[in-house]
Amino acid sequence: MKKKVHKLQICLMLICCLLIPGLSVQAGACLKNHSRHLNPLPSAVFAPDSGYIARYTPFIRHKSPINCGIHLSDSGETNIQLTDSGETNIQLTDSANLLTKEEAAEINQQLTDLEKAAGWDIMAYTTEDAGGMDATAYAETFFDEYTARDDGVICGIDMDNREIVIRAFGEARYYITDERTEQILDAGYDGVSEEQYGEALKSMLGEVKRAFQGEDPRKNKLYDEDTGKTTSYRQEHRGISRLEFLIAGIAALAAGGITAGGIIGTYRFKSGSYQYPIEKNGTVRLERKEDRFVNQFVTHRHIPKESSGSSGGKSTVHTGAGGRSSSGGSRKF
Repeated sequence: MKKKVHKLQICLMLICCLLIPGLSVQAGACLKNHSRHLNPLPSAVFAPDSGYIARYTPFIRHKSPINCGIHLSDSGETNIQLTDSGETNIQLTDSANLLTKEEAAEINQQLTDLEKAAGWDIMAYTTEDAGGMDATAYAETFFDEYTARDDGVICGIDMDNREIVIRAFGEARYYITDERTEQILDAGYDGVSEEQYGEALKSMLGEVKRAFQGEDPRKNKLYDEDTGKTTSYRQEHRGISRLEFLIAGIAALAAGGITAGGIIGTYRFKSGSYQYPIEKNGTVRLERKEDRFVNQFVTHRHIPKESSGSSGGKSTVHTGAGGRSSSGGSRKF
């Protein structure tokens, strides 16, 4: 009886797969999850080159063996990843339908390679409706809504505002300096001007990769245009060394011991009847001393100014709509 029920379930699922192509991936997942209870399926139905599954196979991507990805649509619109904690990270979204399948696949590979190298969330998107926001606010809001990390970069083509945009967050701000921002926008501008949108995104991501490989974040600093405050990489990442901790502990113990000893000594004298005989034991001795001016010397020394070329790069940052600090910029096309 159980075998008949199992066979009936298999037949119903196969019928759903054939009638509704969009459910093929979901049906496969269901069958995988229930493989302990069902008989093995015919290999011809779910083979990589058979049926409707073959249409989506190139677009199913995984970040790790335990993660699962949601396939791109036929237009290459969206690639969604689920992190180990179950949070959603959208890598590529083509809401404006500007990319071919081949371009989407190449961009996805760029995003994956850069994420593995940097450990950041790297996103790219196109949109034709910014929801009334400017290009910068839209990119910041998009990243804030879908990121699974504090560090990352997002590149976008905004057809609503007719702008290309790059924003960097967290650790990436020290890599995407003002100079690097201009290079990234330069790389993308030629492509969008010629309506080669896939090439524009690939070029922008290529410059992001060069920034990650070429910048030394320890030499760079952030300039907050909202507060006017400048923060160096060393200041933001500086911790307390073991030697500093030890010195601080010894100083605290010494200061506490001196204070406690003084208080104890003061109260001990007050509580007794002892009085020091100053008239008997005290003496006064006066001496005459004169200081005579002999000569004076003045020494002049030139102190060279620090070269501006060794100061590193600067990233102009501000706090966006999502409350995150980000660097980057945008350019009209």
